[in-house]
Amino acid sequence: MKKLNFESFRKEYTCYDDISDSWLEWFIGLFEGDGSFIITRSNKEIQFVISQYEPNINVLIDIKEKFGFGSVIVQSPRIDRSVHKGKKHKEAVYRFVVQDLKSLHVLCTLFNNGNLILPIKNHKFKNWLEIFNQRVNTAKLNRPNKFESLSQIKYQFKERLCFKEDAWLSGFTDSDGCFSFSLLRTGFRLRYIIGAKNYPEFKIKKLFEHINVEFFNSLGEFTESKNSSFLELRLNGVKNMPLAYKYFDINYPKCETKIRMYWTHKVMYEKCLSKDHLDKFLRKEMYIAWKIMSSSKRDFTL
Repeated sequence: MKKLNFESFRKEYTCYDDISDSWLEWFIGLFEGDGSFIITRSNKEIQFVISQYEPNINVLIDIKEKFGFGSVIVQSPRIDRSVHKGKKHKEAVYRFVVQDLKSLHVLCTLFNNGNLILPIKNHKFKNWLEIFNQRVNTAKLNRPNKFESLSQIKYQFKERLCFKEDAWLSGFTDSDGCFSFSLLRTGFRLRYIIGAKNYPEFKIKKLFEHINVEFFNSLGEFTESKNSSFLELRLNGVKNMPLAYKYFDINYPKCETKIRMYWTHKVMYEKCLSKDHLDKFLRKEMYIAWKIMSSSKRDFTL
């Protein structure tokens, strides 16, 4: 079976029965874009981390509340131009961090058995899981009363893919996707884009080709950076955009910045269908509306 499978997770952790499969699919997609399996240089500590800019902090808080563990902390503070002259505006970055073994065990159980779709994340999870099991052994020896029931997790890999019926792509879009609109001299450009680092040995292009076929009827286009280190899949144009909308109208993005961008993107789509971009006054309105409504900044000035 190629779809994400939560049977083992739900069997071991019945306390999370109230979390839907679609939310777990979205969570995994978000993590694969904005999350990390962290091992300290000394191999003494391991962490699970998801990072988000300040406007999307509610997503991290929701994750913490859903699982009932972890912390949401500031990774880097916001730089205010009024205080730091000469520096560009910068939103604060927040982290959802999990460090204790029992909570990490929950996440390991969720991700194991191939419930990670990006090949590079599976590779990193395998190495991270080895250190996790070592930490479990040490904890059981030193504090058997607290950790006796905590089992090791044997790495199991099964190649998985994402499908229109699940919410993985929605989560991945919240992290590494965007809904793009721009006005050209005589026309416009309307796009949906996802991108990822291109590791040849981890076959990211194979996954993106599957997404292009499964979601976009092979109408997307691929672009690579000059050194082939980054790959993008782009769905272009008014005619093709309903293919993306059909999926995201069911599996909405959850990050505030992406939700706002998605709905603004749909407004621009309707205006392009009505040919508003051909009227110089309506065209200016479209430009201003997109800049204001899709901006992640608290205060936008033209």
